Amino acid sequence: MNRSSLVGVALACGALVACTAILSQAGPIDPPAGPVGPTYRTLLEVEPRVPINLTNTPGDADSLYKITQPGSYYLTGNVAGVANKVGIEIAASGVTIDLGGFELVGVGPGGGSYAGIFASVPGLAGITVRNGTTRGWAGAGVDLSSVLACRVDRVGAGANAGTGIVAGDGAVVVDCVAWGNGGSGILAQNGGAIRGCTARDNAGSGIVGAFVSVLNCTASENGESGFWVSNGSSIVGSTARENVAHGIRAIHSTVSDCSVWDNGVGILADQGTLVDGCTVIRSEGDGIEAGGECVLRGNSCRENGISTTGAGIHITGNDNRLEGNHCTNADFGIWVQGTTNVIVHNTCAGNTANWLLGVNNIYGGIIDRTTVTSAGVSGNAAAASTATSDPNANFSH
Repeated sequence: MNRSSLVGVALACGALVACTAILSQAGPIDPPAGPVGPTYRTLLEVEPRVPINLTNTPGDADSLYKITQPGSYYLTGNVAGVANKVGIEIAASGVTIDLGGFELVGVGPGGGSYAGIFASVPGLAGITVRNGTTRGWAGAGVDLSSVLACRVDRVGAGANAGTGIVAGDGAVVVDCVAWGNGGSGILAQNGGAIRGCTARDNAGSGIVGAFVSVLNCTASENGESGFWVSNGSSIVGSTARENVAHGIRAIHSTVSDCSVWDNGVGILADQGTLVDGCTVIRSEGDGIEAGGECVLRGNSCRENGISTTGAGIHITGNDNRLEGNHCTNADFGIWVQGTTNVIVHNTCAGNTANWLLGVNNIYGGIIDRTTVTSAGVSGNAAAASTATSDPNANFSH
């Protein structure tokens, strides 16, 4: 037998052994005696969620639909509000509602249709509402104010008579939009987080919170403040524009890397607030106004005081620290009315009066470079043109 024949026999034997092994593991090929049972999965196994309708979630005297058991629920169509009723009432913890891109539409702010979605039992926890819109309700669009650790995700709330979205302690509000509401846009409190949200044209403030973290949000054209936070809150990387009262109002909080344009007062800070690395432009009054014990560091304030007397930075209280700020083209660059404030490393240019400092403050030398020219530089070295060796000097230029 030649070599190719030996290889063929070997391959055939190997295939026979493999088939034998498969058959020995597969069991008998004859079906068992008796009728063949169903092999399909139930609808609940395929879609382990409950549709919101009159059969599964019947309402009561003050709600169109009411959820009374934990679980995952979803809308199958738009919901039209009825006078004197909540759209969806939640009366159980551990509930997730997927709006499926649909709307809950009230009968109008004066129609008495209560809230769009409302958690009615105090002390509920772990509720999520996502992916849809609530508008035109006589109360809030989404009211989870009594819920611990809720989540509101990709929800729009507009033209409601109350606040657009209200979230309780420890809430997370993500990628939501609140517009044209009669109260504030978005309200969260006590350990909550608001991320990637937009609040526009609300009668109250845009985004409001106590002890909250606000990240990458936008608030514009609101009737009060764009952002109003307190008690250890932080606002980071956010934008406030064309709000009537303040772009940002912060007490006992941190405001950093924010862009603040065309507001009544750009940033109003008090009681130990840190304002760091913000840009504040074209406020009607002051760019940054601070009460007491604040730190204002590395901010750029330009063209403030466009409608009334205003300063780039205006200090009304005591014991603040101003460091490394740049203020230009206002009535006053830096205006300090309080006492025992520390003012170092700041620069002012093009203001009607660059500096207006009251008595009993502590400041580095103020060096006037407004009329001094300096030689150009071409090469590897040059003498300093600051005209001072004071490491804490402030400059007019």
